[in-house]
Amino acid sequence: MRTLILSITFMLLLAGGLGPDARGARGAGNRNSRQAPQAEELSRRAMELLTRIHRAQEAGPGTSARAFEANIPYALVQVEKAQLHLASAWGGTDKAAEALEDAERALRLLAEGKEIHDGAAGLVERAYLSPTDGSAQPYWVYVPKAKPPKEGWPLLVYLHGYVPSTSKIDPWLPTEEFWELSEEKGFAVAVPHGRKNTDFEGIGEQDVLTVIEETKRHYPIDPDRVFMGGPSMGGYGTYVIGLHHPHLFAGLVPMCGRSIPYVVEERYPDNLPEFKRIAVDPNVPITLAENAKNLPVYLQQGERDYLTNPAHSRRLAAKWRQLGCPITYEEWRDHDHYIYWKREAHAKAYDWAKKLRRNSEPREVVYTTFTPKYRRAYWVEIEGIVEWGKPARIRARVDAGNRIVLSVENATACLVSPPASLLQAGKPLQITVNGRRETRAEWKPGAPLRIELAKLAGPLVKSADLCGPVREVFLSPFLLVPGTQGDPADERQLSEWADRWVEEWYAFAEGIPPVKPDIAVTDEEMRQYNLVLFGDRRTNAILARIADRLPVELTPAGYRVGRKETPAEGLGLLMVYPNPLAPERLVCVYSGEFWGDGLDINHKFDLAPDFIFFRKELDVADPSRTPTAICAGYFDSSWQQSDALTWRP
Repeated sequence: MRTLILSITFMLLLAGGLGPDARGARGAGNRNSRQAPQAEELSRRAMELLTRIHRAQEAGPGTSARAFEANIPYALVQVEKAQLHLASAWGGTDKAAEALEDAERALRLLAEGKEIHDGAAGLVERAYLSPTDGSAQPYWVYVPKAKPPKEGWPLLVYLHGYVPSTSKIDPWLPTEEFWELSEEKGFAVAVPHGRKNTDFEGIGEQDVLTVIEETKRHYPIDPDRVFMGGPSMGGYGTYVIGLHHPHLFAGLVPMCGRSIPYVVEERYPDNLPEFKRIAVDPNVPITLAENAKNLPVYLQQGERDYLTNPAHSRRLAAKWRQLGCPITYEEWRDHDHYIYWKREAHAKAYDWAKKLRRNSEPREVVYTTFTPKYRRAYWVEIEGIVEWGKPARIRARVDAGNRIVLSVENATACLVSPPASLLQAGKPLQITVNGRRETRAEWKPGAPLRIELAKLAGPLVKSADLCGPVREVFLSPFLLVPGTQGDPADERQLSEWADRWVEEWYAFAEGIPPVKPDIAVTDEEMRQYNLVLFGDRRTNAILARIADRLPVELTPAGYRVGRKETPAEGLGLLMVYPNPLAPERLVCVYSGEFWGDGLDINHKFDLAPDFIFFRKELDVADPSRTPTAICAGYFDSSWQQSDALTWRP
């Protein structure tokens, strides 16, 4: 039912004018009066197809689970594409009809128990259902026509560059020459959509990781020969995802990517308010560089790049050399940003990658993180962070004689699963942690050893599944909840806020999250969803129940941080905190003013901390152009308000 409701909501949004701008779909042709009846018929047909998809989902996969998992998301994407074509200013009726034919074919084959992609070679469009917002998300796989090697295909995960018009009906895809080269070099290729232009952070990173798993599940892929690369924004995404999860890849092949997030550029780290620096820390490649200790990188950069300053690539290459990481750097003399349109650049990347296999059991591992969300590299894992806002770091090494040496900073505990290939079975382990020795007489090869280093006070702890900042709310299933308890003007405004949020999320991530009024949310839904609550304790029934248990609040007279109230007028509040009524889930609160007026649609939450009281006017003194902060900060690792993590101008 949720898919059908979201799809109908999507169509209503399109009817209200949401969708591609006047450029529309390329080559769709001009809309005219003769096309109107055809468009109406296609729209009716799309609704009929959605009903059929819903019925198929209710019936379940039966004995055709593989076909069900492939055909349903694919059919949903095709119906959505048809509606986008019809909503475009160019009136793409031909393309809409083609998309609906594809959706029909997917359902027809599902009824026969057949996967729509069975036996397909060359460039194949696939899709999956996202659990976060229920949307169907496309991705593309190039399947070589030749027989796969015994170990499976080597895989290149190719992240696209930034193009403002990128969408499900106008995706950023490599050229035909690139696919021919991939065939020649014997590589399968997966191209995530990345939720448009997300910089492959947050929901974009989640999309990439899902596509990797989906591709490995559907095709014979050698897990020790998975590479990732891409140009420009895709180069930056390659750094971020690769350094978050180095154990997943045999190597990285970025081109012309930034070493610092776009939203802060050269102002990081010293020319930023502290709360903004902490917000971007987890995604700064130059800060995470040592995570590539066992991850080879082949970096290409144009000398005369006028879009991404070559200093980004030079800085990263120098850092990796300094750290002794396996870096190969090539700068194209007299070339600009667009080296990635040259066949030779990709041929060099493929030839470099063909010689490599993943080092899945390195003797020494180094890993730095700023959040328990990113916690694992190879055979070590950081469980939690002691002092929020500072990096946690682990260096682990296996020495001869079953000795394991650990140096750990700012971590509550670590898990160590040393590879059996590096140890002698049947002999005790000698473990040294920050200079302290202990013996583990009994251990099982591959079984994790937990080493506790510090204890956090309080019942709540920031963990991989329950941490800030605000944008973490949108990486698990979430529900928008406008308040209904105020006067009619309040109720109308909060309903408009929820509608606006849906529109902005679709413009950003091409998904439609569910919306439900406060009085209709059940206890089961609180346990199932993160809640985005619009209003305050007076206007939102759920906030009325939990406001006294939240560490910050917008009050009628000003704002409260901990027990201290400060008088103020005209403020807004954006915050994240564990839901007191369902502590395994998060709540995000919008009170007073709507967050994000004037912000780029792709960067609404990049610099938002755990909480921020703000004036909606943009802070002109800061080029990142966020609303003017009055008080902002983070809760500590026990979700307690901390003066040390609270910022005021």
